[in-house]
Amino acid sequence: MELVSGYKWLITAGIFSATLSSALASLVGAPKVFQAVCKDRLFPYIHVFAKGSGKSGVEPHRGYILTYAIAAGFIMIGNLNAIAPIISNFFLLSYALINFSCFNASFANSPGWRPAFKYYNQWAALAGALLCIAIMFVIKWWTALITLALVTFLYKYIDYKKPKVNWGSSGQALTYANAVRFCAKLDTTEDHVKNYRPQILVLTGLPSDRPDLTWFAQCMTKDVAMMICGNVLEGDEIHFQNKQLQREQNNKWLSNNKIKAFHRVVVYPDLRQGALALMQSTGLGKLRPNVLLLGYKSDWLDCLGKPEVENYVNVIHDAFDLSYAVGLLRLPGKGFYRERKGAGTDNNGLEDDSVGKRLALSNQVESFESIPKAVVQYRSDSGQVKVLTVPEPGLLVSSNEQIDTSRTASPAKPGEPSPAMRRSQARRSQARHNAVDTESLFCKDKRMTGTIDVWWLHDDGGLTILLPHLLSLSSQWRGCKLRVFTHGSSQKITSERLRMTTLLHKFRIEFSSVEVVPDMNHLPTADSIEKTDHLPGWDEARQNDNSKQKLLRQIRRGELIRQHSSNAALVVVTLPVARKKECSPNMYMSWLEALSANHVVPVLLVRGNQSNVITFYS
Repeated sequence: MELVSGYKWLITAGIFSATLSSALASLVGAPKVFQAVCKDRLFPYIHVFAKGSGKSGVEPHRGYILTYAIAAGFIMIGNLNAIAPIISNFFLLSYALINFSCFNASFANSPGWRPAFKYYNQWAALAGALLCIAIMFVIKWWTALITLALVTFLYKYIDYKKPKVNWGSSGQALTYANAVRFCAKLDTTEDHVKNYRPQILVLTGLPSDRPDLTWFAQCMTKDVAMMICGNVLEGDEIHFQNKQLQREQNNKWLSNNKIKAFHRVVVYPDLRQGALALMQSTGLGKLRPNVLLLGYKSDWLDCLGKPEVENYVNVIHDAFDLSYAVGLLRLPGKGFYRERKGAGTDNNGLEDDSVGKRLALSNQVESFESIPKAVVQYRSDSGQVKVLTVPEPGLLVSSNEQIDTSRTASPAKPGEPSPAMRRSQARRSQARHNAVDTESLFCKDKRMTGTIDVWWLHDDGGLTILLPHLLSLSSQWRGCKLRVFTHGSSQKITSERLRMTTLLHKFRIEFSSVEVVPDMNHLPTADSIEKTDHLPGWDEARQNDNSKQKLLRQIRRGELIRQHSSNAALVVVTLPVARKKECSPNMYMSWLEALSANHVVPVLLVRGNQSNVITFYS
């Protein structure tokens, strides 16, 4: 450069000036950037450099010392030609990433990206990024590869860890734009049976309160289809204050347990209206649920004469009317509420079963008016003090709202928890929402063994056999083989078994055996009838022979299932369907009770909407 310059001393002065300004900028700027990275906790073991000091308390003095040590170490090498390619490559890569970020933000058409530079052009930014990469390889190709490999490793590490920070990145804007574009494209594509996926709307209420139901749905949809957790808040307008908080809590629980699902909260006076709203409005375009999954209402006998039973049965009817398939999951000997350790206990260490049940959620049996309430004061975002009546315990208390639960309208009545007890329950409930679930029957850490027994009793389009097949593909159920049971006459057992075996082979469904049960239309034993004598359906059956025959048929099927599938890991049975006007809610629940009661294994009652979901053709 001195040879072509008119004044050699200008070149020397320029080099010194550029070196000094770049060194000072790096010495001051790099520690601040590094401090921001440490505050976001993007990488382990570096949070000690996040602490600021000085008069303002934000100066990264520790970062200054680290930067000085690194710079001194490179200077001590004593060979500028040895370190220049490495330093130049890192600088060029940073410039390339800045240019590409500008291009990416423009390409995503984000409204928040508004560059002020008059002559900015997105294609010039892309060209600048590519030129920086090319120059890196021109300087020294092996240092360029090392630099790219190191930066790629750091990026993939952050992408894997998914730190809880939000920078409003251009990648987020591009993801949104791509999602909208692909949803619109999918909406114009005609459905085909080969591409059918069970997109499940599962009425979990709070997913952390019904982890077994949540995990079971996840086993069928993981990496295959969409899953939406529906939560119906039974109440009035005050629950709108709590929708956003519940959504955040539930999304956090789903994220902590690595469950790929969306969550939707609606507020309606009762379960049926809320479930109907969810089924009609949830989803976007073709990304809509086509299967409704509920927990079996195991306490329905305690709700006779109340609207809860009728609402529950009507939810099933509404689902079929809206062309949904329906699944009911029943666990042996209990409902779906599973208290965590340290949650829901009183001062004496006794488990408080009402902690989770006090909220009127999806399968709740109590009405909103019967839930214990407390009058609380809180300060809104505008600073105004408001008074609300909220359910116990403090599940719905936002960390952003300054709620004082100690100010009740009246002292606690005998038998009711004290204000201190309520706050303690609220803290335990919050911890339960944040916890990683490891105790549920179907959680990811459990490995199921045995068989999945499929009682394929009616042609429903193939969903009864498809869902167990998808279950067997998940990591939790991979050790379970399918056993298929079907009915047939005693004179044609061999031909019926051959027909079903051929059918399953054509569908490419893996199974271990096919069993034909010939005596399914026989009358149940007297012992089985006696065990179901308490069901309210018998009052109607004794007055109508047709209703009696249908009830006896379900009792017989339940008897055979207990006889043949007592050692299975899961029993899948075709769900019986009743006509609305010909079968009362009590009679229909008696059918389901006779079919699924007294089993020692989980039972899934499932029925498709008569649309084909499997095909011979690949």
